[in-house]
Amino acid sequence: MSIVRDVTDEEIDLYATHGWVLLRQWLDPAAVALALSAARAVMGVAADIPTSSIFSADVAMWQRWDEPWRRRPELACLGRSDEFTRPLADLAGRPEGIRYLNDQLTAKVPRAAGNTDTPWHQDNPYLAIDREGDLTVWVALHDMRPEHGTVRFLPGSHAVGPLEESLLLGSDLRAAHPELWSRYGVSGPLTLQAGDATVHHGNTIHGAPANSTRGPRWAYICEYIPGDALVDRLPNKRAEAAGLRQGDMFPDDRYPRTLPRHDRSRDPRRGTAAAVTLGGHGPDRPATRRR
Repeated sequence: MSIVRDVTDEEIDLYATHGWVLLRQWLDPAAVALALSAARAVMGVAADIPTSSIFSADVAMWQRWDEPWRRRPELACLGRSDEFTRPLADLAGRPEGIRYLNDQLTAKVPRAAGNTDTPWHQDNPYLAIDREGDLTVWVALHDMRPEHGTVRFLPGSHAVGPLEESLLLGSDLRAAHPELWSRYGVSGPLTLQAGDATVHHGNTIHGAPANSTRGPRWAYICEYIPGDALVDRLPNKRAEAAGLRQGDMFPDDRYPRTLPRHDRSRDPRRGTAAAVTLGGHGPDRPATRRR
């Protein structure tokens, strides 16, 4: 039995149109329990044991354990495996597939413990890649109410292209681009069950309110980049830590690539949707960085 289920045609179309999609009952309960148990063992039940992260000085909205498979090899069955990644490659619809970039177990502690809102931002501007088309999967590791600070999105905002690195600038995209909220609106608050997942395009604007419950909000997050992406937009902490240089290919042994089951970009029924999924301008639009 697979640890994840396949995505449906409807989910593929929703992702292409809105730049995000909710996948109900996606990750197998045993895999959810494995991830949650590992996270609590390392970070503590209250998520009060610090973990080392090259991003800890930049993003302090949550506790994070980067690349947990290095310390717990059994967790490699998650984001680095073809089994986990194949449905996401189907969502992306890229013939060259998608490539694992990083994963993390995270805990958003309660507001009473010092947590705040996660500002509105995109993911693509922070990645050391030369193009758009990255995606992030966010898996709930326990049942969540909106009060836990579940993620909200601006549906369709992936079409605007990469904006500035707002988190590093200490700002919020809503303050800089209020017109986008009028144009796209905000998705409703999410109530999730353990194993539910959201997937969003790297250009999709998203954020989350503070966790107003009494316990941590536990999630598993994995980022993927286009399978043919090259290293670009240096300096970048993650790329430099891995010894990558400008123009390098991402090596398969460190960043495994997964191909989709079908090349949907060549399916005439999905031609428009495929273009939207890739940022609105097809697979070759270069990514840019705005500061």
